[in-house]
Amino acid sequence: FMPKNKKNSWIRLGLLFLLILGSGCASLVKLRAPEEFRQKKMIEEFKRRRNYLISKFAVIKDISCYKPNGSFYLFPNVSAYYNREYNGKLIRNSYELAYYLLKEGRVALVPGASFGSEKHIRISYAQSMENLEKAMTNITNALSLLEPIKIAKGKDMPSIATGS
Repeated sequence: FMPKNKKNSWIRLGLLFLLILGSGCASLVKLRAPEEFRQKKMIEEFKRRRNYLISKFAVIKDISCYKPNGSFYLFPNVSAYYNREYNGKLIRNSYELAYYLLKEGRVALVPGASFGSEKHIRISYAQSMENLEKAMTNITNALSLLEPIKIAKGKDMPSIATGS
């Protein structure tokens, strides 16, 4: 490949290098394009799920929810549902509300206290839309069953989680 003229040989060698490098870069771009497309599609899907959950929490009385930009969790403020009861058992905090929603609503959530915020629960939207729709129906129904405390002042009411 190297001609006798050394000046031309370096030019040709440089052109050959650029040709090889250029085709390699083009191959990498071609290989990465489907992955980037999948990533963009998944980001759009997470946004759709996030927006769905936020819209559902927005219509539940006394719940507020911040819209995150780069996460797949929501932290709705559910503190308005503390100091309510279900079947004579009191819900006092995020642990007890998460437990109640697990038992009565069949939805697994994480207490906000585990993340430093007692007023909130943590829900992931890294689930299918079908599962999220079921979860929101169950959460809404379970929260609607909670009632203000009915017992007389001064009497202790058992915890929903511990029974004591």
